[in-house]
Amino acid sequence: MDKKANDNGKSMLEAQEKLAEIINNTPHLVSLNKTEYKITRLKNGTQCLICEEACKVVKGENQSFGDVMKMFAVNMPSICKVLAFAVLNDKKRIYKDGNEINGLSEEFNSLYDTFMWDVEDNALANLLYEVFSMLDINFFLSSSEIVKTMRWTMTKRTQPQK
Repeated sequence: MDKKANDNGKSMLEAQEKLAEIINNTPHLVSLNKTEYKITRLKNGTQCLICEEACKVVKGENQSFGDVMKMFAVNMPSICKVLAFAVLNDKKRIYKDGNEINGLSEEFNSLYDTFMWDVEDNALANLLYEVFSMLDINFFLSSSEIVKTMRWTMTKRTQPQK
């Protein structure tokens, strides 16, 4: 059997397994410093928080996934924030009393400190890759296109009528 055909079959199987995990909301179990964390499908609010953090770190548009990972690699506080958002994945757990006006919860701050001070860099990088692979970027891509279209429509000049 051709190696390339085998690789395509394997990648198709992996894609099908990932789809099944998403549909069933199967938690990904991740072990860091002898503590096991369950990461489930990211809620829309969590995805928005992660993307907001990514926008603070990533400079410029049209960056590849590898470029984004490189920019995050040198920004440890942002990595820890994103991972804490993903692990908690719930407004009531991320914010005090479930209200963003009250600031971040003690649970969030405790988890952030654990990631920042007690976990090895390579373990965080693997977890970050896993979290980014769970993001549904279709929503953000379509939103960006809509915003571009609206900007173009609002700024285009019409010819004065004679």
